[in-house]
Amino acid sequence: MKHLFLILLTFVCFSGIHLGCKKKKDNTPPPNQSYRIKSTTDGSDKKTFSYDNENRLTRIDFAGGSFRIVYSNVEIKAQVYFANGNPDPSWKYLFTIHNGHINGGFKYLPNGGIGRDYRYEYDIDGRLQLSIMRVYDFTGDVSEAHRYDFSYDAQNNLQQVGYTRGNQTGTGIQKADSISSIISYYNDRNFIKWKQTGFDFFGKASGGIRLTGLEIIPFSFLFQENIIPSEKALQTLDSKKYQWNTTTQLWNQVSTANQTWPSGDYVYNNEGLPVKFKNITLEWEAYE
Repeated sequence: MKHLFLILLTFVCFSGIHLGCKKKKDNTPPPNQSYRIKSTTDGSDKKTFSYDNENRLTRIDFAGGSFRIVYSNVEIKAQVYFANGNPDPSWKYLFTIHNGHINGGFKYLPNGGIGRDYRYEYDIDGRLQLSIMRVYDFTGDVSEAHRYDFSYDAQNNLQQVGYTRGNQTGTGIQKADSISSIISYYNDRNFIKWKQTGFDFFGKASGGIRLTGLEIIPFSFLFQENIIPSEKALQTLDSKKYQWNTTTQLWNQVSTANQTWPSGDYVYNNEGLPVKFKNITLEWEAYE
């Protein structure tokens, strides 16, 4: 199963159902109508979304099985199931909720032990500010620690991500490497918000996933590899990578990377919704 992601091509118009008509003006959906993802398709890989009467995501069906989510007032249970209906013990999560936000959780190992834990913190405006993921080894000790710090622009677009990884040594977690990423957007083009996936528990701003190639927010790969929820369509991602020098106790820059998403990667319908990103087709449905 695909375990992670980054983003969005082709110009298609289907008469009568308003798909694929690429717009050059501001892509803003009608203010009185809400939309959510119905399905995503990438070649033979199709994922179909189901929701409950509170418009929360409850299930994603795909060729090899399904991903199911169960809610309570204080926690969310998430589990992958095989096509025969049996649970996949390698993909089981439990998350806790506070004030409508996920603030922590676990990914379990097949033997029931903890494989990873997660912590999320939000700023005064309700945006995801900090994410920490720790990886456990077979003895139950922490072997890696991954920290992500997020900052936003005035339009609530995720603007900068600072990432630091530490490895377990004999004396504790030792700094290993770091990445600093700066992001820009097409401000006249909307993209996919968490609310439109039915899983709106990571703060008021959509963004902050897998920009380092690692899992910041779990199971986001289910929305198709390379799709990252964000308020606006991504345009550029500029990153600098550093390594920790244990002798000088300083960060040394080792590389840079620059990625650009051309405007042609995004295709919109008449409602201003993205219906194609690169080779991925997005199907939407209206709801009350």
